Amino acid sequence: MAQDSDVKLLLGQVKVEALDLCLDSQDRRKNNTQHRRALVHDFDDGLTLNWNRDYPGGVTIKGNTNVDGNLSVRNGLFRAQIQKLDGWEFLGNPPAIHLVAEDLVLHNRELQDSKRNVALSHTDNDTLTINRNKGYVGGVKIEGRIEATETLEIKESIHIGSTKPYGNHLRITNDTIEVTTKQLGFPGHQPSLTLDLVAEIRELRKEINALKQKVANLEQS
Repeated sequence: MAQDSDVKLLLGQVKVEALDLCLDSQDRRKNNTQHRRALVHDFDDGLTLNWNRDYPGGVTIKGNTNVDGNLSVRNGLFRAQIQKLDGWEFLGNPPAIHLVAEDLVLHNRELQDSKRNVALSHTDNDTLTINRNKGYVGGVKIEGRIEATETLEIKESIHIGSTKPYGNHLRITNDTIEVTTKQLGFPGHQPSLTLDLVAEIRELRKEINALKQKVANLEQS
């Protein structure tokens, strides 16, 4: 049963009693679909703009826009051309998001209610810190290949194919590995082991070549 529509002027208001408010200019149409529903009182008692994407050109808002509540983007990308919003700067070319702040907080309400975990932080000495203060107790997981172009320094522990930590301290540079572990050293001394990989490989090659020469000499005798 169709609902009757009416337009009323009440107490300084223009009240439209209808499901839809349509704006339709035949001269500006790009297609011949039946409807051009600009505003719709939807089934969730909400206000929907451009119901069912009736306007193929989408919705454009010109000028400053204030959102008093959450802003969700579904089935698409959030794009902007050099715009700022409360500390955020969205750059269109090249595409980037510039956060004018010290911290980036990622919050999953299903996992945490009151914690404020800092995922990325611009810290002292112009350093980018991940998981500051170990707020994410599960740690940081990186899926895929990892490449360090300069120095990789791990100050606590590293796990290599085992649930047991390989060492309490591991520092890797281009030619040196420094390992501190409970399995090395003497009582009362800080256990540590430093390896110069380049020098060690050169010595091994010398020993291998010397052994090859001895084998060759034995075969000739």
